[in-house]
Amino acid sequence: MAPHAPDTPATGPLAVADALLDTLRQEAAALDALQAHFGQQLDALRAHDTDRIEQATEQTHTFMGRLDQLRQTRERHMRLLARIVQAAPSASLEELAAAVPALPGGDAVRTALLEARAVVRHQAALAQKRCTELEFALQYAVQLSRDLLMAVQGLDVPPPAGVYTASGASAPTTPRSLLNRIG
Repeated sequence: MAPHAPDTPATGPLAVADALLDTLRQEAAALDALQAHFGQQLDALRAHDTDRIEQATEQTHTFMGRLDQLRQTRERHMRLLARIVQAAPSASLEELAAAVPALPGGDAVRTALLEARAVVRHQAALAQKRCTELEFALQYAVQLSRDLLMAVQGLDVPPPAGVYTASGASAPTTPRSLLNRIG
């Protein structure tokens, strides 16, 4: 996966850049899988399949943990590469990629890093979009469930009776709830 000569293993500074590149590729793959799991949750929600929803949610949590590990690894590689190319410890990936061509064979690494960064950003945007769709669907399902529960509770209650107030005007009584509020 190294962008330099295919038969030459990366050594020294290029090994760090290759490790960073590999981490970026793993992040892109994990984001793609996360997006797929969000889609599975949406499909299960539409099918009212609670077992599939629960299973997809557990898998999503696993992928979120994996993404967090990859983020930490990427940040560690970036800090190390920043020390090697004598950049600021908080340098962005774009700044690091700009400094890599100073290394022997760094031009190809620079291009590969920028391409991998673009893929990760694209995958993150797609995953965020799918997450937003899932969030909306879940909020809709919760509201629908609340409305249904209120309707079911209202079926057991006779229409409010009219009572006369102390002033002689009629007023509806408050409906009774199925919930025992006393104890």
